[in-house]
Amino acid sequence: MKKITTLTSLDLTSAHNPFRLVFHIGAGKTGTSSIQQMLKNQREQLKAQGVWYLGEMLEHAPLMKFSWQRRGGQAEFFDASVVTRQAELKDVLNLALIDIRNQGFRMAIWSNEWFFPRSDYAINAFAQLQQSGIGIQILAYVRRHDVWARSAYVQWGLKHKGYLGPIRSFPQWYERWKEKGCFMFGLQPWLERFPNAVLVRNFDCVEDVVVDFYQLLGLNEQQVLSFYHVNTTLAPEELLLRTLFNNQVQEASPSPLFQKALTGVNIDYNQTLDDWLGQLMPTRDALEQVLQETQLDRQAVNALLKQSGQPPLVESELNIPPMTVDPSKMLAVLAQITMWQARQITELKDRVNDLAGKLATTCDTAAPKQQAAVKVSPELQQPDPEKYNAHTKSNEIRQDKIWRGKKLNSVIIHVGMQKTGSTALQQVLYHNLVDPNCFYSHIDENHSVRICSLFSDAPEKFPVNQRLARTSTEIDQLNRETLRQLDEELADNPRKTWLFSGEGIGSLKKPELEKFRHFLADRFENIMIVAYVRPPRSFMQSVFQQQLKGGVDNRFNLETKYPRYRRLFEKFDQVYGCEQVQLWKFDPAAFPYSDVVQDFCRRLNIYIPVTPQKVNESLSKQATQLLYIYRRFGQATPIGREAVRINQRLVDALWNIGTDKLRFAPEWVQPILDAHREDIEWMEARLGSSLEEDMTPSAGDIQRDADLLQVEPETLDALKALIGDNAVSDGIKGDTPEEVARLVGCLYTKIAKQVNQTRK
Repeated sequence: MKKITTLTSLDLTSAHNPFRLVFHIGAGKTGTSSIQQMLKNQREQLKAQGVWYLGEMLEHAPLMKFSWQRRGGQAEFFDASVVTRQAELKDVLNLALIDIRNQGFRMAIWSNEWFFPRSDYAINAFAQLQQSGIGIQILAYVRRHDVWARSAYVQWGLKHKGYLGPIRSFPQWYERWKEKGCFMFGLQPWLERFPNAVLVRNFDCVEDVVVDFYQLLGLNEQQVLSFYHVNTTLAPEELLLRTLFNNQVQEASPSPLFQKALTGVNIDYNQTLDDWLGQLMPTRDALEQVLQETQLDRQAVNALLKQSGQPPLVESELNIPPMTVDPSKMLAVLAQITMWQARQITELKDRVNDLAGKLATTCDTAAPKQQAAVKVSPELQQPDPEKYNAHTKSNEIRQDKIWRGKKLNSVIIHVGMQKTGSTALQQVLYHNLVDPNCFYSHIDENHSVRICSLFSDAPEKFPVNQRLARTSTEIDQLNRETLRQLDEELADNPRKTWLFSGEGIGSLKKPELEKFRHFLADRFENIMIVAYVRPPRSFMQSVFQQQLKGGVDNRFNLETKYPRYRRLFEKFDQVYGCEQVQLWKFDPAAFPYSDVVQDFCRRLNIYIPVTPQKVNESLSKQATQLLYIYRRFGQATPIGREAVRINQRLVDALWNIGTDKLRFAPEWVQPILDAHREDIEWMEARLGSSLEEDMTPSAGDIQRDADLLQVEPETLDALKALIGDNAVSDGIKGDTPEEVARLVGCLYTKIAKQVNQTRK
């Protein structure tokens, strides 16, 4: 067999190839998810160290060319031929790395364990990159085979069942996974193709794999936070419940299915819980067989580890912890589930009986001989139409769509304010809310447009409706659909607490909020309004960027960006009462893990299983300059659905330019704050907290409008790189703001063509 070698450390300092692409290929079950989670959540910190994280499927690359470039795009990627994907990888990686290197970054990182056993999809593309002058480094972790087998079985055999039919025992499952447990199968191709560029690490001998990863790459390991470790070991009780659930599901059963109510359960009551789970788990003999079958692979891996100065994978007898289920805990969990389902069943029976009675009444009144009017109980009589004067030109909506069911318990309305993490919160509540006591309305992810269109006296003037150029007929149709969905959701989800979220709700006027309150009061016993309050300077900086992104405002008038707290919040106090309006200071430094989603859910005792990555991240100072100039001297507000879509792609492209943070100079902001001192003091008294901010000046602060028009040559070079030589009109150098606007217009045109080609 050809002799192969491995590195003792990563080569990150070569003068010949100063730029590096580090490809972390796993293997699976060696802390890969924790590494990826940390890299994803610290992209900005990494950029400050000269490192660009490409993501799992190149979803964070500076250009997006293929539909599989998204988190979770692995299945789509590997569904095509090797030749096709190799060509695509070469194309996107080559362009992306040129862009990243031209921006001054010293390293790019790609992490995806799916390529560990599928090297043929990527290895030729990497070889061509190496030939073009890109320094390639391959990093992999391995661990003792029996521990890997047990961990992999719990993860993919029990917890996230990835196969059809009932749960397989460990011997049945491992028979199909033997090849994936042989590490040399995945390492060999990389070692042969890149003999001096592969580093193999022993996962068993590192205290913290994320810290080890950071240290190997010369990154600041002090930024590693322990709470980002994912795929931690489940308690036996939870593992048992998941296993019992997956055993009843014939199809593959990813984790979210476990959160749904169980129906059609067929449980075997003749076995104890310990016996049932124990007979599925691998025995000591079965794991010993794993060691025997992987002996040659272990010898080869140990030879690599020895060259790296790493301890070998040991073969000592494995200490298997007992899988003992705590009966008292199990009983408590099952009792809670049983009572919740019993309540659901009772409420469903009541609904069926109620519907049956109404159906009988309808049939009686429809009969020719029954001409007498039917007496309607007071709670079902038509309410005052003025209470439901939601914007619609059809009385039919008001007459037919008023809720006639039993009032639910509570509703919480989150109303922002803007630029306080509302988008991240809405994404979690919409996609990841599994708390059985709560329900987030699915009329939309962000409820602002739906609610404001429904209760505004002039919804055609609502900014989103204007940008999408919605007609009055389209708005009426939207309102009809909103009412229909809400009625269906109210009937289908008699949860303890309902949730709405829309930072745009604050734009409703007091009479419009009163209509909204009447709507809620007829459906819920208790109403609570909640909002975060952001200090003024940081708000003004953030909202300036947000308005630029949407094309709402192309003026640099800081006075118009001031939040006007009293005008925003006092009307909620007047309509709902101060005791029903809770306001919290937006202070990420004081939040759990600096995360507004965690803070919101902890305050309201809502369970969420995951925390998302940050969204609506700020543009850099350089990207803001380009967008500001484009709004001033080029396109102002995008109108129409197609223009809005292309505009978002343009903003996404500019987001990759520059690294400096946008900051308004304190001497420019302070006069505005002084002018609104009474408003700030009112807000602080209402909030019970100070809104004072650090006003220390910094180099590069924006002091006047002209500062945003002064574009650095490096920024223009990055813009031209995104456009491409063929897309830049002759003679446009970017010497004036007008020429810069034309360059950004070239990028807009290029993106528009790509969008149109994709649609075709």
